[in-house]
Amino acid sequence: MLIASGDLDGDGVSDLNEYLADTNPFSASASLRITDYAPEVATGIVQLSWTSSIRRSYSVEYRDNLASGTWLDVGLGFSPGDAGSTTRIFSGGITSTKFHRASARPPLSP
Repeated sequence: MLIASGDLDGDGVSDLNEYLADTNPFSASASLRITDYAPEVATGIVQLSWTSSIRRSYSVEYRDNLASGTWLDVGLGFSPGDAGSTTRIFSGGITSTKFHRASARPPLSP
């Protein structure tokens, strides 16, 4: 039985967060995760890829320190890509290592 605070598949992601990301709470290999990170410090551009679902939109955030600090928006409302993966290119003066995360947003009700 699925419980919001539970983790049925033992992958470290709660069943509630699996629902929000539209991933399979019965499969430990199904999760929202960044699959490729390619920064170009000289140009300030980063290419980011993550797993995705056609039934969700995505936001991307970053911060300088993984352990602390405020997450800052890179972009909101990204549409998913095809075949379960989304890739986007971001600019904005990335001149040092940044930590990025992607989050899923369930669709709004009509």
